Amino acid sequence: MAATYASPRMARSKSGADILFDKMKVQQLKSDGNRAVEFLNITLNCNIDGSELHQDLKDGVLLCNLSVEVGGVRYDGNEE
Repeated sequence: MAATYASPRMARSKSGADILFDKMKVQQLKSDGNRAVEFLNITLNCNIDGSELHQDLKDGVLLCNLSVEVGGVRYDGNEE
């Protein structure tokens, strides 16, 4: 008689706790994105809608504007 066992490649069905965790993780990511958009809009006085946050941040312009304030970086013109 051959022994039967579950194949390691067999997909395991998610438990209720796993499904709940995944839903909570998605909600947290959306919440984090909304807070980031709100922070950028307030700090930079701009109007990002947040639907394409990755695309808006991809070129780095918003992040540079966030980190560099007028007069915040000294430059004396001498390159060494």
